[in-house]
Amino acid sequence: MNNEFIGLCCRYGVLVNPVMWLGVFFDDPDRWPCTALILSLNVYIIGALLLQKGLVKGVVSDVATRWLSSVILASILIVPTCTVMVTAPNPFAAAFALALHTVSFLKLFSYMVVNSDLHRNRKQTDHEVNQKLEKQGKANNLVVYPENLNMKDIYYYMFAPTLCYELNFPRNVRIRKRYLMKRLIEVILLSSMLLALGQQWLVPTIQNSMQPFKEMDYSRTVERVLKLAIPNHFLWLMFFYVFFHSLLNLIGEVLRFADRGFYSDWWNAETIPEFWAEWNIPVHKWARRHVFKPMLQAGYSKLQAATLVFFVSAFFHEV
Repeated sequence: MNNEFIGLCCRYGVLVNPVMWLGVFFDDPDRWPCTALILSLNVYIIGALLLQKGLVKGVVSDVATRWLSSVILASILIVPTCTVMVTAPNPFAAAFALALHTVSFLKLFSYMVVNSDLHRNRKQTDHEVNQKLEKQGKANNLVVYPENLNMKDIYYYMFAPTLCYELNFPRNVRIRKRYLMKRLIEVILLSSMLLALGQQWLVPTIQNSMQPFKEMDYSRTVERVLKLAIPNHFLWLMFFYVFFHSLLNLIGEVLRFADRGFYSDWWNAETIPEFWAEWNIPVHKWARRHVFKPMLQAGYSKLQAATLVFFVSAFFHEV
């Protein structure tokens, strides 16, 4: 790997150019509908909050809430996808905007489902019991439904590094400044290394692969693909560390979010299901809570529930 990388540097020279990174990210700023798309997420967030408040006050019925929730969730996926396809914006900005909308869909889905379940349970419970539970929660400094339906609560959840909504998230007592600085330095340095290695290592290899693809030279095509496998795998591992360890822990520390189970020892996994369960724990928890368990409760088998989880995961990875 080192010999190949050194060979590329000797053959093409040093290709790392930070100015070019800025040019790619900020090319054609007036063709950036993605900025508007990212800001439009506030519409969906506030809409979800107002919908749940309306349900509590009796302004919106249960049936209307389900339909309006479906409209909000569908819009989060359809509107940005159509906008990107029609306007063809900066690809990096488009990828970032689509990723944020996908995460927001998963978060708001959990938010709506949990609060709707809490509302249903509250209606089925005696008024005196509800009052007693609310008093007990306040005595223990816990947030109780429906006092969680406010701007501060939903925006904390939207920024928190989790996909599953809870009334009371575990919180640290303070922000550890030294730990915060370590994660910040890791994000800056490793992100720069990712861009530099991609520019120096991946770009020349991809450019050299174009001609064999055009000529349908299968032997050379296989060789180029195998050459891409090494840098691709290396950069994927770097990205995993930057995102799941450095960035998510950085966000968690700023928000004093204490549930830091973002990944487990997936490198020791002995089976494919074990690997998928351990390499991305936030998505695994969301799928288990909102897809797998509801399927089992509805009478479906574990195989059917696991199959649906697989297809849902595949859909959102493609989105």
